[in-house]
Amino acid sequence: MNYNKIKEEIKRRNFNENFFIPENSKLGVQGFNKAIKKKTLKVEDLISISNGLKVPVSFWFQEEDKMILAETEITYGDNSAVIIKELRGMLNDSLDDKRRMKEEIDDLRQKLGETTVNRKATG
Repeated sequence: MNYNKIKEEIKRRNFNENFFIPENSKLGVQGFNKAIKKKTLKVEDLISISNGLKVPVSFWFQEEDKMILAETEITYGDNSAVIIKELRGMLNDSLDDKRRMKEEIDDLRQKLGETTVNRKATG
């Protein structure tokens, strides 16, 4: 995630950080700048800032997603066995990412004091 993109978007929309950040997160401006610098912004604050800017949380990750997709492009014309192997690898990576994200979400819910509902993992 490009943390500086958050600051850039706030400036682009002509918001003053001194007012916007305290109104749209639990942080002060100094805490916000420290979190951006150290790349430790809490998900809860990212969600609040995203809501204040009226952008989805995924907005902050779109450039990374495009780069990842560009790195994993399949060259068509390869023989089918190679393509199938690459697709299986991509699928396994995706499933691993899904499991990791679910674990992170469950950890965050526990930290926030929410109770989690046991769900069967699909996949």
